[in-house]
Amino acid sequence: MSSIRLKPGVVIDEKYRIDKFLGGGGMGAVYRGTHLTLDKEIAIKILHPEFAKNKNHRIRFEREAKVASKLEHDNAVRVFDFGFFAEQNYIIMEYLRGKPLHKVSGGGRPMDTHLALQFGWQIADVLVQAHAIGLIHRDIKPENVMIETKTDGSTRAVVVDFGLAFVEDSKDLARMTKEGIVSGTPAFVSPEQARGSLEIAGPSDIYSLGCVFHEMFTGHLAFRGDSVVALLNCHLFVTPEPIRESYPDLGIPIALEALILRMLEKAPEARPTAIETRDWLGKLLKKETPSERGRPARLLQPRVERAVTMSPGQKRTPNKKKENPTGPMPEIGIFRDLEDEWIISLASANFSFKKIDIHAETFETPVIFIPQLTMEDVTILSKKAIVITTLAVENIDELTDYMRAGAFDIITEPVVSSELVRKIERAWKKAQRSKK
Repeated sequence: MSSIRLKPGVVIDEKYRIDKFLGGGGMGAVYRGTHLTLDKEIAIKILHPEFAKNKNHRIRFEREAKVASKLEHDNAVRVFDFGFFAEQNYIIMEYLRGKPLHKVSGGGRPMDTHLALQFGWQIADVLVQAHAIGLIHRDIKPENVMIETKTDGSTRAVVVDFGLAFVEDSKDLARMTKEGIVSGTPAFVSPEQARGSLEIAGPSDIYSLGCVFHEMFTGHLAFRGDSVVALLNCHLFVTPEPIRESYPDLGIPIALEALILRMLEKAPEARPTAIETRDWLGKLLKKETPSERGRPARLLQPRVERAVTMSPGQKRTPNKKKENPTGPMPEIGIFRDLEDEWIISLASANFSFKKIDIHAETFETPVIFIPQLTMEDVTILSKKAIVITTLAVENIDELTDYMRAGAFDIITEPVVSSELVRKIERAWKKAQRSKK
């Protein structure tokens, strides 16, 4: 596919001057230019003539370029104008100074976790706004995320090429992979794109972003193959390996691993939405910022939950010396996957999880949390470990019966995450005291 190479000095529609060729790819060429009326530096993307020849492509380009121009977000490249020039479609965008994400991550080197979380939150927040107005990127990959340094020294991630990936309808999978029209590399396409589906929606962006996150946080691609076909088969059929097992030395938080693996689910409906992804990352950021300041995890809880209730005349006792942080890591046994919000809250309190067989004679972890246990199971399990479970209704008599059956604590549903953390911390402390 060839394009008309525009020389420096060419003026488009008497408004935009071509200054310098920056690069080209499967979709067209990008130039640095000048908005003559405003005397402002801009980026000009010229699409291949083949796209302009197709009436449906032109109509879709104009429709989605209009939508993209409405996306006003600090972490999305701004689209100022679009049109038709020299038998080619063009789009006028904000000119960015910085490096693409793949230049600052990957290559076997993970990014700084806190910085990666910040960039991840910014990208997810862009997708929240984009998906809300019906704009699907369809080509989320490190090459389409620019890392720009602001004048104050801070950095931001900027998603580029919104409204451009639509130009290939994905009917021809061979063209998609050979020419890179949907994605510059098949390492980041969703299963829907890999099978050539015409129904590409928000979950596709989330899957691709999950692939980006995997590389950001580990330095390695989520899937690797010897050929394009092998990679596409991975996206379609292969379950990604647990990150904490594959990269144990990185110390990836369990809540972050859970998020990435959810984003890489094969079924679109099983993936989190853009809002859920952004909020999940936000909670991880809230956890990390105070810990960098040296604050213990309990200070992340609301103040009222840290208050100490005292009887009249009771004197406050001095704080006990903190336990040696090199002691055993808090670990709770679970029978099945927990709710995402619970995982985030417990991981923020530094708890880890161990899958257990409830029929085992003994458990390696002294505390187990299994929602909605029957009273008979509580009776059996409480002889092996400290048991916490949940009940759907708050019935005093039923709660009492469960406690008599051996439950250490009961959480009435709907479960409040902070209450779950508090009760499991209490159970863990009891387990530690019983060992002494």
